[in-house]
Amino acid sequence: MQIDPSRWTLLACSTLLAIGTGCSSDDEDGPRPFVITTLTPAVIGSTPIVVSGQQMAFLASESETGAGGTNYNAANGDSDTGDDIAFLVGMDTDVVASLAVAADPALAAERTLAFVNGTLFIVVSEAADARDWNGDSDTDDRVLVFAQPGATGATYLADLDFAAIQPMVTSSTHLVYQTSETAPGSGLTNLYRVAVAAFGAAPATPVQVSTALLDMDDDGVFANLVASEDGVVSALLDEGLEGELNGDGSADDDYTLALLDGSLADGLLVSTGMTVSGPSPSVRALQTSAGVWAAFLVDEASMEQNFNTPAVLGSAWQPPQCTSQDDGDELDEVLHWVYLDDFVADPIGSAPENTGLVGTGQVYSLNDDYVGTVSFEVDEGSGGGCDLNGDGDSDDRIFRWVQVQAGANPPGSASRLHAVDAGMPGGSGGVIELNGGLWVIAVDEGEDGRDLNGDSAEDRTLVGVLDPLLTGTDFNFDQGNGVFAEPTWLAADRRTPSRFTMALTERSVGTDNNGDGVQNDSVATFPFEAAPRELNFPGANVAVSETNAGILTADGFGFYRARESSQGTDFNSDGDLDDFALLRINLSGSEPTTFMGLLQNLVRPAVEPGPSSTAFGIGWVVQEGQQGTTGADLNGDGDTNDFVVRYTRLP
Repeated sequence: MQIDPSRWTLLACSTLLAIGTGCSSDDEDGPRPFVITTLTPAVIGSTPIVVSGQQMAFLASESETGAGGTNYNAANGDSDTGDDIAFLVGMDTDVVASLAVAADPALAAERTLAFVNGTLFIVVSEAADARDWNGDSDTDDRVLVFAQPGATGATYLADLDFAAIQPMVTSSTHLVYQTSETAPGSGLTNLYRVAVAAFGAAPATPVQVSTALLDMDDDGVFANLVASEDGVVSALLDEGLEGELNGDGSADDDYTLALLDGSLADGLLVSTGMTVSGPSPSVRALQTSAGVWAAFLVDEASMEQNFNTPAVLGSAWQPPQCTSQDDGDELDEVLHWVYLDDFVADPIGSAPENTGLVGTGQVYSLNDDYVGTVSFEVDEGSGGGCDLNGDGDSDDRIFRWVQVQAGANPPGSASRLHAVDAGMPGGSGGVIELNGGLWVIAVDEGEDGRDLNGDSAEDRTLVGVLDPLLTGTDFNFDQGNGVFAEPTWLAADRRTPSRFTMALTERSVGTDNNGDGVQNDSVATFPFEAAPRELNFPGANVAVSETNAGILTADGFGFYRARESSQGTDFNSDGDLDDFALLRINLSGSEPTTFMGLLQNLVRPAVEPGPSSTAFGIGWVVQEGQQGTTGADLNGDGDTNDFVVRYTRLP
C-alpha cells in the first residue's frame, strides 16, 4: 500500500485539538524563524507579493489605508489617494519602506512588480504618480524604475511601451522590457535586456536585443512581450508592422510567435514563422542539453493550413476510432515544438514540428522527451468530432501526448485516452508533469464513461499515473492496496518537481483523518512516486478549503489554507467556525502541524515564497474581518475592513 499512514502528521497543539498531546505555536519572544510581522498599509486582496531572497515587495492601497486614505506619493505633487504604491521590505532587517511610486493602474497589478536577483523593478504611470520621471516635460509616459535593497525611493531606468500588456519579463539574472520604439534600428528590436550581476546590485546599462528576423524595411523589429520560462522569452510580432511572416501569402496576422534565449547576453530574437491565436498564447519552454526547446499551439486559421489531418500526418497518426472522421477545417489550435538553435541553423530542415494534437489550454512536457495538451473531442475530425476515449460521445476534454521526435505518432488507443477535469482548482488544468518522467492526470469518471475504481459507479474524479516510456501500459489509478486518490485541488510544485501538491478527499483512503466523525473532508498532501507508477500521499490531518487549498512548499515546509467549518475546529477561539486558517507542516514529518493565524479565502496561494526552493522568508495576505467575531484592526487605522500583509522568516 502506497498510502503511508506514518507520514500523516496530526495537528498537535492541545489548545486547538483534543487529539493533540503537545503544542507547537509561534512565539513572538522566541527565535526569529516564524516570528510573524504584520504590516500597516492596507492592500487590495489581489495585491502582488513578490519575493527574492531576503527582499519582499507589494502594492499598498492608498484609498484603503487610514481614515480617508493615505497619500504616499504626495511629495511628487500627487494630490489623490487613488494609487497603489510599491513598498519594499527587508525580511532580514525588518525595514519596511514606501518607495512613493504609483504602479501603473492600466496593467494587471501582478505585471507591475518584478525582482531580478534581489533588485526590484516597478512599472510606473507618470500620470498616476504626478511625476515627470524621464524629464521630457510631461507626465504622459509609462516608465520603468528600480529600487535596491534598503532603498526608500526609486530610480528611473527606461521608458516603456504604453500599449504593452506585459511590459517586462524576468529571465535568470536579466530583465527584458518593451519600449515603444516602432523603428528601433536595422537588425534591432524594441526589446532591451538589463542584467543584475550580483544580489541587490544596480542594473547594468540596458542592451538592445538584436534579431535574426529578415527586416523588410531595414528599420528594426517591434515585438510584444508575452512571458518568460526557464530563461526563454516569448514575444509576438505583428505582420502589419513587419511584413509577411508565416508563409500564408498575406500580411494581415497579428500574432507570430518569436523566441529569445534570455540566458545569453547576445541572444537573438527569432521568429518561429508560426502564428498563434491571441495575445496570451500557451508556450512551454525549456533550456535543454540541445539548447532551447519550446512547444506552443499554432492557429490554423491565421496560418491558412489544416495541421490535424492524415493527409498531412499519415494514416498511422490518426487514432483508429477516428478513421471515418477526417478533419476538414482550419479552425483548430495545433501543438508544435521546435529546437531553437537547430531552427536558426536550418530553418527548413529543422522547422517547428507539427504533432497534429489539437489543444485548448496549457502545453505540458516531460523534459524535452514528451509533449502534451488537452484536446476537445469536438475539434478532432469533422462533423460532431471523434470519440477519442470510446465512451459513446464526443464532448470530452482528452489528455493527449506524443514523443518529441520528428514524425512520432501519438497513442491512439481509447484505453490510454481519458477525459480530464480541466477545470480542477489549483491551476494545473488537470495534468501534472511529475519529476520529468510521469504524467499524472485527474480523470472525471462521469465524463470518461468508465468506472475506474471498481465501485460500480462513475461519480468520482481520480488520479491516474502513466510512464509514457512503457508503451504497453495504461494509466494506473490504483495507488496500492485498492486505494484510489480523489483530488479536489491539484497543483504542480515548481520548486520541487519530484512531488506535487493536492487536496485529497478522506474517502479516498476510507479514513476520518481529522477525527470529525465523517469522511467528506479534503486534506493537504504532497504526493511523490513511491513505487513504479504508484504515489504516496504524505500530508496533514487537517481539512483544507476543498477547492481553494492554496497549497505550496518552501524550504522544506508545506503551507496551506484550512477551513474551520470542514475541520470542526475554532482555530482562533472566537466562537464560530466561519474562518480560514494558515497552517504549515514540516515536510520531513519532524514537527507537528502549526497554526500561523487566520488567512482569507481569496483565490491565491496561501503564502508567497518566491521562485527558489530555498526561500529566506514568505509573505501572505490576511483579512481583518476574519479575525474574531467582529474582526480586528490589525493595521491600526480605525476599521476592520482591510486586507493587510504579513511576513515571516524561515529557518
